[in-house]
Amino acid sequence: MTIRKTGQETPITRGTILRNAAAWLPIIKYGESGTVIQLQDDCEYRIPEVIENISLRKRFLGAYHRKYILRYFPVDEQPLMKLIHEELTDICTTYRIGTPGTLASLSPAELLQAIANKGYDVGLFLTHLSSSLTSPSIQPLIDLEQLVRTSKNLSVIVFSEVNISEKKYARLADKCSFLFDHLIHYPLYSPQDSLQFLSYYSNTWGISFPVPVYEDIIRRCGGYLWILHHVLRTLRDNQTWTVDQALQSPALLPKILAVWNKFSKQEQNLFIQVHRGLIRQEDTLSDAYIHLLASGFIAYQQEKPVLGMPILEYAIRSEAAMKRIITDDKTIRVNGADISRMFTPQERVFFNALCKSKQTILSREEVAQLIWGIQWEDHYSDWALDRLAFRLRKKLIQAGLPHLRLTAIKKKGFHLL
Repeated sequence: MTIRKTGQETPITRGTILRNAAAWLPIIKYGESGTVIQLQDDCEYRIPEVIENISLRKRFLGAYHRKYILRYFPVDEQPLMKLIHEELTDICTTYRIGTPGTLASLSPAELLQAIANKGYDVGLFLTHLSSSLTSPSIQPLIDLEQLVRTSKNLSVIVFSEVNISEKKYARLADKCSFLFDHLIHYPLYSPQDSLQFLSYYSNTWGISFPVPVYEDIIRRCGGYLWILHHVLRTLRDNQTWTVDQALQSPALLPKILAVWNKFSKQEQNLFIQVHRGLIRQEDTLSDAYIHLLASGFIAYQQEKPVLGMPILEYAIRSEAAMKRIITDDKTIRVNGADISRMFTPQERVFFNALCKSKQTILSREEVAQLIWGIQWEDHYSDWALDRLAFRLRKKLIQAGLPHLRLTAIKKKGFHLL
């Protein structure tokens, strides 16, 4: 059995789009604000599916849905209030509100008042806001909070990749209570959404696999679309491979770690305890555990907690292996045993650098400088570096560290997982 073209319009099911609309649009309708906590930034692609759908706007905003001006934009590292000012200015220009030559001189509050005078309400969906949420200075968010409080026609929905329900964000939640009036935990996608997502891209690429292949990918990766997309693309490019082979692809491992590193240390520890079957009753009462459960990253099978993304096991194994190792340029110890003599001086330097890189990519140039010093350009050789990596891989297996995977990332460098 294979999945064939279905004429579907979106990568996820219409039921999920409907649930998103039901969660987000009433916040705008009643002039409130809130935050969507989501650990995969896929929400950014879901926003247009809601705000550009006339039938959903009518259903959840009511008969006067046309009075709501809905916009979304990523903040990234840009000044928050400057972006909002630009967006409000653009709204005034688009709807022919005010005198074009004077708009730039108006404050955000004045722009909102001009928009209100024409009978419009504004709903802003702000994405890529993590840097503002985690910054030591929360003044931009306080300024936005003040704007929301004083302007009766502005609602804001923030999409956060950090769990602001944790106690360490208590000051932020206190100072910006309007922004966090509604807290929505956006979950991993369901098996139905994940299946449609894989089907959507299979149809787009003109490929097809048996349904059990898709189901195996979903079962092992969970509903994290970025990871699902990568595994499917790997199978597309290597159609004789099994799912096991796709999951062992060197290019996938850094992405698993990128997901892992989005979690706080407390959340990572909870994953480890769940994986080992050592979760305690008091652990399940923590804010972090409740968030992971609400988001689907922890699930229950036969009344026992399990990883909602089983593929995170790779990151857990890597973490465990790295904790067993103490290294510098001259010494390598594993579980207290000195195994330095198994490695050449160059291998020790290389391995120490990989460990210190903390699972990020170590460039070839960095390795060459460590190996050959200031004259590295005169000695540089891709072949020599590849042979060094080959020898180090064999030594790691011989040293009882088979879980450590040394991979070469094309045109970038080396990575230890």
